[in-house]
Amino acid sequence: MPGPKIGRGTPYTDFPVSLRALAIVFGSLLTIYSVSWMVLIRQESAIVLGFDPTYRPLAQRVEVMTVQEDGPAARAGLRVGDRIVSIDGRDLSRPDPLLDLRRYGRPGQQVELLVERDGGQVAVTLPLLAPDDVPLSARAEQWRHPDAALLLLQQILALYPVPFLVVALVVVLQRPHDPHAWLLALMLGGFIASAPMADFEYRVPAPLRGPLLAFWLLLSTPLPAVTYAFTAVFPARTPLDRRLPWLRIAGLVLAGATAAWLAALTLRGGGSTPLWALAERFGARGEWLGVLAAVYNFGFFTLALASLGMNAFGAPDVRRKARVILFGLAVGLLPVMVMQSFVLASGGQLDVLSPWFWALAVLLLFAVPLSLGYAVVRHRAMEIPVLLRRSARYLIVRRGLITAAVVAGLAATALVASIFNSIPGFADEERTGAAVLAGSLFGGLLVVVGRRVWQPVMDRLDRAFFRGAYDARRLLVTLAEQSRTATDRSTLAELIDHSIDQALHPQTLLVFLRRDDCTYDAAEHERLSGDAARLPITEAQIAELARRGRPLVIDPAHLEPGGAWSSLASYRPEVLVPLVGRSRQLEGVLLLGPRLSEEPYAGEDISLLASLGTQAGLAIENIRLAETMAERLEAERRVSRELEIAREVQAKLLPQERPALATLDYAGACLQARLVGGDYFDFVSFSTGQFGLVLADISGKGISAALLMASLQANLRAQYGSAPHDLTRVLSAINKVFFDSTAANHYATLFFGVYDEATRRLEYANCGHLPPILLRRDGCIERLDTTAPVVGLFEAPWACATGSIELRAGDTLVVFTDGVSEAASEDGEEFGEERLIALVKEHRDLPATELLDTIVHAVRDHSAQEQSDDLTLIVGRAR
Repeated sequence: MPGPKIGRGTPYTDFPVSLRALAIVFGSLLTIYSVSWMVLIRQESAIVLGFDPTYRPLAQRVEVMTVQEDGPAARAGLRVGDRIVSIDGRDLSRPDPLLDLRRYGRPGQQVELLVERDGGQVAVTLPLLAPDDVPLSARAEQWRHPDAALLLLQQILALYPVPFLVVALVVVLQRPHDPHAWLLALMLGGFIASAPMADFEYRVPAPLRGPLLAFWLLLSTPLPAVTYAFTAVFPARTPLDRRLPWLRIAGLVLAGATAAWLAALTLRGGGSTPLWALAERFGARGEWLGVLAAVYNFGFFTLALASLGMNAFGAPDVRRKARVILFGLAVGLLPVMVMQSFVLASGGQLDVLSPWFWALAVLLLFAVPLSLGYAVVRHRAMEIPVLLRRSARYLIVRRGLITAAVVAGLAATALVASIFNSIPGFADEERTGAAVLAGSLFGGLLVVVGRRVWQPVMDRLDRAFFRGAYDARRLLVTLAEQSRTATDRSTLAELIDHSIDQALHPQTLLVFLRRDDCTYDAAEHERLSGDAARLPITEAQIAELARRGRPLVIDPAHLEPGGAWSSLASYRPEVLVPLVGRSRQLEGVLLLGPRLSEEPYAGEDISLLASLGTQAGLAIENIRLAETMAERLEAERRVSRELEIAREVQAKLLPQERPALATLDYAGACLQARLVGGDYFDFVSFSTGQFGLVLADISGKGISAALLMASLQANLRAQYGSAPHDLTRVLSAINKVFFDSTAANHYATLFFGVYDEATRRLEYANCGHLPPILLRRDGCIERLDTTAPVVGLFEAPWACATGSIELRAGDTLVVFTDGVSEAASEDGEEFGEERLIALVKEHRDLPATELLDTIVHAVRDHSAQEQSDDLTLIVGRAR
């Protein structure tokens, strides 16, 4: 399977936005350095000194290491081992006099040197000669005066940093958040810095020597370690790195720390003085340091080649990319390594090898950026293919067509105007006005018609020049249109599957959708069963995908045992696409395997999948919400129907007929605040010629109160036969049953009256209920006060007493619940018992039914808002 792609959502994507600014700064510095090197390489010294100097900063001397035969130094009498104390009277506490001599010296100039020799000091006059005035060896002459072919090659090599710079800038500026991109850019920057800079120090203006040499050290010193670090993880992590991950980290840390230290010294010293001081200080151990540096360079470069060799036999996509990079590094590094080995073996003599070998070896280094650039483009991890693939032609053609269309439209409009302007028989002003009007109308017609013609033309251009972008846009439009008609998630999942398969052609594609229990099952069309149908994903992984909201490219190493996504190894995914809705909840996951073409997923593919994932996530969320709403509406419909049935049943529990009484006109009503409620009244005709009336108010409202009311009514009706004989015992039994069958916070207030028509007496028990109102014929008011506690709140002792009154002709009795007296107006004022008494007095002569209706209407008119409590009352008028 393909390895990690630069910038394609590898596990290292959550970096601060400031990395883009850092990439711009790094790219700018690398460009400045590269341009500086290309300028400096052309600035040859105008003179030849004729000796090889070594600066000794601790001794503040320049030591003569070699003297060229027949050169200026030999003619002046300089010898090997001489130590120059001053140059033209300038001491050598810094190397600036020597550097300035090489930079500003001119042929024919006489330079005064003060030289230490044999324990004393002698003055030496050094004549400066032009390079052509000094006889050279045959090999040196070939370097100095190359033939045409070698000269052309040298001119090409003078542009050495360009291919490295181009690839490095494109990678790091396109993907500043990807560590792989930074490793690649640093490695290419190191190859740029591997070209000598310290040897050109005399060519650098004094203020720039410190910064340029510091940047050179920062790039060149870690190059072997950075090269290994990059090849150890790209295009896939190697077995060596998995076994010895500390080797990559240790190399980067040690090389980086060393480079930073040397660069800081150089920057502070304003040039190479600190480096010469270190060389002088460790002069006795310099050979060992050279061996250590050689081991570091050759060792890490060899490990880099070995890492690529391991990946060259890996998965197909990894193998293809690794072999390309391996070829580039091998072609570029091996000749240079061989060349350096010869130079070291010869004691550092550059002319040991032919200039052709040097030039070709350096030229072959171009294989490094070219192979890396090819691998990156083949990865299609960045938008490089879009930039390289006919984008200029597309821009020219599209803009050209726009320009041509505008010009043609203006010309046609002008032509129509001129035709109208030439019509005879009109005055000049009339012809001009008609021409302007006709031209304007024709121009407007061109705009209307052109808009209809233009879009198909642009579509054809898109198909011709950017087929991928055209297909992506068409896919998104099609998906947007069809997702509106998808009525369920399974249909939408099939649509997503079909759309992605048409656009990207993956070898495998699985769609997993979220269930209500937050597990993710394969869509029905996937035909998976058992464990394979359930996505093995953890809550942390779900949260990570939902947080990202963008496709995640899976590193093959993360599918191996112990890897971050090892649970998905059986599906062999290359890309995970989260489907996230507006609520940022993960609605589903798409698992895409490798493409049939074996091409990796490009940056444009990832962008397409990101857009599709967002759109699909919103569509799935909308469908889920619609399904939830439909289920809720259906549940509410069922509940409403069940409540309607309960209301009908409860209505049947209320008295359906009123036994006729000669001495009492009576009526009752119960109006619930909801479909069902906890108020209850009843009329009972006893066989003993007596009549019972009952009114109860259950604590609470709604279904629970209705159920308790039904239970209370059933218990009462079971005891009705004994009520005329022993009302106290009946109510005590009711209290016990109600207490045992209900929760501790449930109770009922109850008024139970037994009316004996023969004696006109009403024996009653008021169990915590509002005292009924008895309006005597003479206008006096009596209240039937409480005779017992509420029912069901206390088990024992529960003492129940009864009261007795006589109902004389003209008396009016009103038994009511708090839904009557506590009905509140908009400003919070309750209806109140005083208003109820006044209303009864005012309409005392009305029949019971009409008086009851009058009270109900008055209460409703007073409240003028939604009824908040059950309203129940019984009205009786004695005849």
